Parts: sequence; C-alpha cells; structure tokens
Amino acid sequence: MPRFRSGFTLLELLIVLGVVLILTAIALPNFISLRTRGQVVMARSHTKSIVQGLDLYSVDHNRYPITVPSFPKDPFGILSHHQLSALTTPVAYISSDALFDPFGVVESQVYDPALSAGNDFPKLDQPNVERSLLYFHYPSMAVRREDPELFLNGASAVSIGPDRKDSLGSYRPFDLLFFLDRFPPTIASHPHDTMYQPTNGVRSRGDIGEYAGEARRFAVP
Repeated sequence: MPRFRSGFTLLELLIVLGVVLILTAIALPNFISLRTRGQVVMARSHTKSIVQGLDLYSVDHNRYPITVPSFPKDPFGILSHHQLSALTTPVAYISSDALFDPFGVVESQVYDPALSAGNDFPKLDQPNVERSLLYFHYPSMAVRREDPELFLNGASAVSIGPDRKDSLGSYRPFDLLFFLDRFPPTIASHPHDTMYQPTNGVRSRGDIGEYAGEARRFAVP
C-alpha cells in the first residue's frame, strides 16, 4: 500500500517562515507610516480645535486663559489638561478629547551640543498621564521668564510630533534674530529646525503647532 506523508518538512516550514518574514518587512514600514500620518492628522485637528476654542474664549473674556505652574504634575504650567479647563467647563468651547496629544508624552532627552534637537526644552520628567497637548500663554510666560518681548496677546497649542520631543522654537514662533539673541547656536540653530516637516519622513524632528492672537503673525510656516 502507498504511504501518505502527513505534515510539513522542516525545509517547507522554513520556506514559509521566510516568505512571511519578507512580507512583514515590506508591510511594516508602510503600516508605521500610515499610523504616523494618521496621528499627524489628529494632532493638527486637535490643535486647530483648541485655537478655535481659544478665540471664542477670548471674545467672551477679552483674554486667553492664563497659565499657572502646579507641582508636581505641571511645574512648567504648560499641560493643556491642567491649564485649559476653562475651555471645557462650565462653557464647552471644545471637547476635552481635543486636549489629547496622539503622540503621547515627551521622551527623555540627552544633551548634545552638536544637535539642536538634543537641547529641546523643557525636559518633561513629571507625569503627563493625560498625554496632554502643550499650551503656551505668552503673557504668562513673559512674566515667569521676565522677558517683556514675549508679552503678546496670544497663545499656542502644540503637539510634540512624531519625534516625541518638545522643540524649543514651537512655543517661540518668532524670527531668527529674536531666537538667536536669546539662545546660543548650541541650543538651537533656527526656528525651522523645530517645526514638523512631513517631507522629512515620519520621524521628522519638530512639533506641530497652531497659534492664536498676535502670535499668528510670527508663526513659522
């Protein structure tokens, strides 16, 4: 009687495994790219929603929501879930979901004098369990930093972007001279270095920001 073989040989299993690994290697970068692009779209949508809410709030109150540092959760006074409750209650100018950053929290950063991206500020070691977008209120910052040139009637909402680093220039949407007058070249070479550019790939450096009030005229495109 003929003998029938059941199952697969080791060689056949290795061939199948090799094909699966090749297909995975081809598909994974595309999946990561699509996921990141989706997060970029969401981040832009959330920051724009916040700015629209800020503009509506400023019409009602003749100012943007001020920021106040709180310890230990928000020592810099920049986490939107802590600083923008005025946009969600008692009047809902925006949905609380818009305060969420799809890119999560800032990664640890190491000082590197050769790279502006290695000196990003602030280094957020405090908990950010809400995965908040960052909110910068320029009058509040001007007082805390004792920098009158920051005193604009404006604000910004910022996502940390695909590189998951908070970039220095995103909260200072000013021209090059303003930037270099206050920070040496080892800190950051140019504001353009800190804004997300999708043409540089899915892990492009820089943040995704939207600006309200007077800050709009200084925003880096």
